[in-house]
Amino acid sequence: MPRGAPRPFVAAAVALILAVLSGGEARAELWQVQDAGSTLEFELVVNQVDSRGRFPAFTGEGRFDPDAPQDSDLTLAIDITRLDLGNALASTFARSVDWFDAEAHPLGSFRLSELEPSPVEGVWLARGELQLRGETRDVEVELALDLTGETARATGETVIDRTLFGIGQGPTSYLVEVSREIRVRFDLVARRTEAAATD
Repeated sequence: MPRGAPRPFVAAAVALILAVLSGGEARAELWQVQDAGSTLEFELVVNQVDSRGRFPAFTGEGRFDPDAPQDSDLTLAIDITRLDLGNALASTFARSVDWFDAEAHPLGSFRLSELEPSPVEGVWLARGELQLRGETRDVEVELALDLTGETARATGETVIDRTLFGIGQGPTSYLVEVSREIRVRFDLVARRTEAAATD
């Protein structure tokens, strides 16, 4: 598994492309993440106190061909400027230059490179690249999927190492004690938007 295993954002968009596995036609399906009804939250320890935060705004779309899942195409973006720790002061601090540096890096991104079923029924393994604060790392994630008609729902959780992305450096990092590991929980919904025939 890639070091640090920062894996949460892949789950949202993988949900988009998995639903088509139940179909039989050879066609590429297009899917869109729905931030309404989806959640992307995280837990951390600040000055020895358990704290929670969330990313309320994210978008994603992908293409999946059931005849060639290895060629799946997927991009996911998270609005770092909307990072929310529950109060204005803490949220501003987290978005500052020593932490997420949201002014210089307003978007986090994930690009899928590989998708395959895991040995566990209903669980999928996705690999790709996650970018935060201008740093890119290989990531890997397992997620559970529920398929209902035109909707796919991906759920799970993971732990990331914030220092792999340079999050928490400079003078302000000495003013507050923040856990190196952050637990991320996701419940993400995607819906089919259209189908495109393949050659």
